[in-house]
Amino acid sequence: MTKKLLGAAAALTFAAFVSSPAYAANIDLLGGTVSGSSYGNSITYNTVIGGQNVSLKVTAWSMTTGASPKVTAAQVVKYDGGLGITNSNGNNDVGSPQHSIDNDGWVDFLVFQFSTPVDITGYHIGWEDVDTDATVRYGQVNGAFPSLVNMSQTNFNNLLPNSVQVPGGDSIGNRTIANGTSEYNIWTIGASTILDMTTCGKYDRGCTPKPTYDYFKIDSINVTNAVPEPGTWMMMIMGIGFAGVAMRRRQKATVRFNMVAA
Repeated sequence: MTKKLLGAAAALTFAAFVSSPAYAANIDLLGGTVSGSSYGNSITYNTVIGGQNVSLKVTAWSMTTGASPKVTAAQVVKYDGGLGITNSNGNNDVGSPQHSIDNDGWVDFLVFQFSTPVDITGYHIGWEDVDTDATVRYGQVNGAFPSLVNMSQTNFNNLLPNSVQVPGGDSIGNRTIANGTSEYNIWTIGASTILDMTTCGKYDRGCTPKPTYDYFKIDSINVTNAVPEPGTWMMMIMGIGFAGVAMRRRQKATVRFNMVAA
């Protein structure tokens, strides 16, 4: 009987997790609280997904070019069209469109650190110029998030081993991240790491087959998380509790029987 009760409790717990629906939230990136006004600053957000409070920290980074690419701290800035990035790459990061998320010179990207694993299913581009191809990376980082300053490109890719390319276009609007339903606590959205090699000018919208460089700003992200509702958690706890009470009663009954038999 004890094994049956344990099995039933485990089955109920597993069923509660499996049957939990995915709860969605749209996070407005033009909100949040900005901390700092230079390279290495951050913006924090708070939202509720499936009854659970979820916090988000967004920072900006750039991957340098050359023989040994490395990560360097950048500045995340809220513009009318969404979050953009400025970095220390000299004249290549002055004025429009280089204050956006771009791959003109260094490759800019935003890091999204969530307090719980989530699935970013898409994002909205509120401003663009030329093209909007993007590279999305994601992974699960347990414990404290490591410093990215001067991290090599190889180590960064090992830290977040999953990636997907998101096709762009020369228009604002929604973009979908086709990564299935996996949930991770660290995500990045940045300009594409794959340049479209053409003979056209880098700002030429009529370039064939595609423009070379990507410039865009993101004003919101769509997030899902299969966290059980508070009521589901309560049912799980009650089910396990009832199983435990029944087990204790069974054990007491067995002890009394043995004493009489002696």
